[in-house]
Amino acid sequence: MKSFHPACIGLVALLGSAHPSLAQDFPDMIGTWTGVGDGVVIGDPLHFAPDREGNGAPRRASFEIAIEIVNQDERFIWGTISGGGAVEPWLATLWSDGKGYMGVDSDGYMFGRILSENEVENCYAHTGATMVAACTVMTRQP
Repeated sequence: MKSFHPACIGLVALLGSAHPSLAQDFPDMIGTWTGVGDGVVIGDPLHFAPDREGNGAPRRASFEIAIEIVNQDERFIWGTISGGGAVEPWLATLWSDGKGYMGVDSDGYMFGRILSENEVENCYAHTGATMVAACTVMTRQP
């Protein structure tokens, strides 16, 4: 019976631990996350108050938002995003280092970083007939 050379065993151990997704325990993201944010918008995008001026110019807008994460499979998370009377499906994947994520809803993209076990910061953008660039710090509700 052949035996493995000790260097081969060391190489296998090194390669197995070098890839972050193989060695990473991803944070538990299940729960309802809420926040009040601020951004710049054009038009009347979902989750924001309507453009009272009606001139289509960029304007500052605040918003209340909630993300309910109902499922997590390792680095993949999904649920709904709601605010301003609208509810949409929401999907995301955690980065390999477990410190951030990228998410999507029906019309835009969200990039987030995990600040602590119960706090995240999200920045959201979308383009088209309406445009949004907005960020908020969100807290997981007990």
